[in-house]
Amino acid sequence: MADNQIETENKNQELKHLGFVRIVAIQALVCVSNIYEYAKQNCGPLRSTVGTVEGTVTTVLYPVYEKLKDFPDDLLVFIDHKIDEAINKFDEHAPPFAKQAVYQAQGLIQKLTLKTVKVVNEAQTGGPLAEKAVPTAAHWSEKYNNVIKDLTRKGYAVFGYLPLVPVEEIAKASKQGEAGKKGTAAVSTGHKSDSDSNSDSD
Repeated sequence: MADNQIETENKNQELKHLGFVRIVAIQALVCVSNIYEYAKQNCGPLRSTVGTVEGTVTTVLYPVYEKLKDFPDDLLVFIDHKIDEAINKFDEHAPPFAKQAVYQAQGLIQKLTLKTVKVVNEAQTGGPLAEKAVPTAAHWSEKYNNVIKDLTRKGYAVFGYLPLVPVEEIAKASKQGEAGKKGTAAVSTGHKSDSDSNSDSD
């Protein structure tokens, strides 16, 4: 009973210093999961083999996962507590100039974090960064496609199973997204002028 209570406290405990690690781990897991699903759907004739291997691996590793699933979180809580203890000892024993240097570094890290969040949000909403990212992604996707095609032509049959990046489709979708934004702006401008003319006729 006491062990269950301790486990619940550890799971529900907010991390003071390493909370971002959980967020990064979740986002990485989602990203890898999406890539895996995409690759699995586009693996062509290997799809049934991938499904069989996936089933076998799941059957074998699930008991291990069940035993170790709380370990990363427990380890994270343990490390967070150790960091907290170290910070408290540092605050007690460090000379003032060292404390000042640490606080300045923390301020710099917070500024960089805020700027990073701003850039990521801007990229997600299609800001100026996204406009630069699309041509760059298209360029590297073309290079990837060319390497895969060349290796396949040279007789490395394994590379023939790797999916090619649909550059043309991505370009069309990007252009449609841009046209949709321009069309929405034009429609909203058109509605505004219609309402202005309606109010004039009243």
